[in-house]
Amino acid sequence: MISKEGELVEQFMVDWFIDKGFAVQSVNKRPRKYWYEYDFLAEKEGTIKTYEVKNDIASGTYGNIAIEIAQGKTDKKPSGIMTSKSDYWVHFVYGWNHYFIVETPLLRHWMMQLVLDNAEYRIHQNGGDNGNDIMLIPVKQLLKQIEIWGKKVAVKKIPDFIISEFRGVSC
Repeated sequence: MISKEGELVEQFMVDWFIDKGFAVQSVNKRPRKYWYEYDFLAEKEGTIKTYEVKNDIASGTYGNIAIEIAQGKTDKKPSGIMTSKSDYWVHFVYGWNHYFIVETPLLRHWMMQLVLDNAEYRIHQNGGDNGNDIMLIPVKQLLKQIEIWGKKVAVKKIPDFIISEFRGVSC
């Protein structure tokens, strides 16, 4: 089930695409079995792309971005970014007060490379929704990677009305 916090940023992104002339369909209008594939699709001039949107409120408090990688308290199964069928990942990062849009496979590859390189990250087990495992990556590590990605990633400021909505929200 989508949270109020997630709903706000998803609707913001849907409205943004509509304002840019895209036809948008939210996953909430599809049968529930599709809800885990992506959050919405946007179509323009015959090209369809799908998007997964994450509202990482805790990033402003703890200085890490959190991305779900597995679910289940005992019998862990890949989930989140590892199974998302979205073309693009949209992640709202507080403290930094920006969101980024990147191809989901590119983000997934970078996360796996962090593991292979024994880089700075950690896995928080049994956190998030339903005891999910979450990869915590320092925002400073993300910012370095965004520089490397260059034009492969879009970075935009989070609007003030969204920031003020979550100011003081405990995580």
